[in-house]
Amino acid sequence: MKNRLLLLSVFLLAGVISKAQNLITNGDFENSDGWIVASQMVRGDAAIVDHSPDLPLEDGGSKTMRLHGNSNILTTAKTYYRRDEIAAAVEKQVYTLTFWAKGKNAEMDIYLALVGKNAAGANKVDLGNGVFTIPADDVWRKYTKVLDYSSGKVMAGTVTDVLEETEWDFTQPFTFRIGIAGPQDMTGKNAYVALDNVSIVAGNASGIKSYSDNCSGEIYGSSSGIVVNGIEGKVSFYTATGSLVKSAYVDGSSSVFDLPQGVYLVQMNGNKVYRVIR
Repeated sequence: MKNRLLLLSVFLLAGVISKAQNLITNGDFENSDGWIVASQMVRGDAAIVDHSPDLPLEDGGSKTMRLHGNSNILTTAKTYYRRDEIAAAVEKQVYTLTFWAKGKNAEMDIYLALVGKNAAGANKVDLGNGVFTIPADDVWRKYTKVLDYSSGKVMAGTVTDVLEETEWDFTQPFTFRIGIAGPQDMTGKNAYVALDNVSIVAGNASGIKSYSDNCSGEIYGSSSGIVVNGIEGKVSFYTATGSLVKSAYVDGSSSVFDLPQGVYLVQMNGNKVYRVIR
């Protein structure tokens, strides 16, 4: 059994590399196609600029997104965003947002958000994506956040609103925004934040989200654990090398297994094996 699982892991893990697709095209800003500046507020500015190739990645390139804060940001500042970029691609799944950033002169809060329509048809900003505080030490850091849309609901509202969970219409196009978060008073601080290599990929921080194929239910990784839903019988969790981690019986309802982050082989009723990322 272990040899069989180990052999399967070779093929399944290969899928982690081949299927990882960044939904944010031109996320390295080397090609500015599709990035449009939006004047939501005149305070603050954003631009794609040349920079010294000090990003600690082989594909760091020579362009970066730059946010400049030097005034009182009341709500949101001028942002870059891509219209209809993630059209009907963000379904009821788990995704991972990652990017590199560094700040200079003063600490500054920035936001990266998906914008779409809720079930009522209104445009709402999904701030569940997160506001990030970038320190002013001129050091590149990688930031990661898991976006869990598996419930079909998101935290919706504006920066100054009281955020509430709402049903989202995942059939409508989404846009992606990068901007300066508010409210924060940056008057006279001349603060800069550089961003690069922005990506949103299916799955959590460990890899690609997996739904079970040819199965009446679904198996997937979420921020809470591995979810098994709509399946009855014995479920067994193995490491990528075929070592048994846990076995349990499920009754068809949604069950969440709080396992450490990583790649798992999940076997249902001693038969079908699925690769799942937690």
